[in-house]
Amino acid sequence: MKFHHYQTIAVTLFIVCLSRYASSAEIDKQTRFAMPTFPAVSGNVCSPTNLAITRAPDNSAVSLLFNSPFLQASNGSKSSAHATCQLNLPFEGGARTNSIIQLDIRGQDIKERDAELSYEIIIGRQHHRFQYASGRILEPDSSAGLKRFQVALPRGAQKISVTIRGVALSLDGHSVARAEFDSIDVCAFNPDKQSTCGQ
Repeated sequence: MKFHHYQTIAVTLFIVCLSRYASSAEIDKQTRFAMPTFPAVSGNVCSPTNLAITRAPDNSAVSLLFNSPFLQASNGSKSSAHATCQLNLPFEGGARTNSIIQLDIRGQDIKERDAELSYEIIIGRQHHRFQYASGRILEPDSSAGLKRFQVALPRGAQKISVTIRGVALSLDGHSVARAEFDSIDVCAFNPDKQSTCGQ
């Protein structure tokens, strides 16, 4: 009887350890973020001094908050304004299998008639361009807009780079052209189980 009792205990302990291993293995499959880094390039408006950076407690997501408009044409001048934001998002231990990076940019584009605004967002190898010619009016929106992008990562990828660069021009020196980014929120998920973060 004692032998069967010890055997039962051993099997129970094995199952508990196996379940804990499976749980930790599942957690290990998640892509996690290290702190963002910022290339030392001329004119980079993104840096730890003008962004508030936070990570989720488990490092599964990272948020960057802007404290000023990304791009704005100078009032009273017909000259163009240029802005560039470059950053790298490194992964702890490299990207895991079947990882999708989701990047949400919240903010709004504001433009009056006699102004021009254009910028592009580059995430890894993805290029997205936004261009608004003179004559088009973009009214300020009380609710910030959302631009969402998803990028598949190769297994073992160490980082993904993000670049935002643009030009704003006030044709008469008074009309406003401005790109306001409130935040960049980044997370990762397994597309075999989710179609977006947080599901």
